[in-house]
Amino acid sequence: MDILSLAALFSHTNGLLAEPLGMAEQPGLDVVALGKLYEDLGYLDIAVQLYERGLEIGMPEEFFWKTVERFAALFKRERDWEPALRLWQKAADHGDLYAFIELAKYYEHEAHQYEKAIEWTQAAIERVKSDDFPLYFRRQSLPEFERRLKRLKIRCP
Repeated sequence: MDILSLAALFSHTNGLLAEPLGMAEQPGLDVVALGKLYEDLGYLDIAVQLYERGLEIGMPEEFFWKTVERFAALFKRERDWEPALRLWQKAADHGDLYAFIELAKYYEHEAHQYEKAIEWTQAAIERVKSDDFPLYFRRQSLPEFERRLKRLKIRCP
C-alpha cells in the first residue's frame, strides 16, 4: 500500500509541476506553495499567476496575509510598484504593520512624496502604540519609527 501511495503521490506531483497553471482545482495553500517553488526557481510569471490563484481560492487568514506579504515582496524586487502598492494598501487596511513601513519607504525612496511617507510612518507609530502590540515589540520598534519620522520631517520642504 505504501508503494502504491508513493506512486500516486509521484504522479500527482509530476502533473502539478508539468502543468502548474492547468492543474485541477487545488487547495489555496497548495497553489501558493507551488507559486513559492516557481518563484524560488526564477519563473516569476508563473509564480505571480499561482499566487493570484491561491489568494482567489482562499486559505486560512494567517496564511492569506503572509501570502499577500510575499506576493508584494516579489513585485517590490521586480520594481513593479503598482501591484506592490495595491497589496501593501490591502495589508495596511487589515492592520499589518510591515505594510505601513513598506508604504512609507516607497513614498520616501521611490515616489519622493515625503508628506505621504510621513503619514504612513505616523500611522505605523500609532499602530505600534495600540494595545494589541506587546510592550517588548513597542520598545524595540518605536525608536526606529521615530528616527524615520524625524529624518522625513527634515527632508520634507
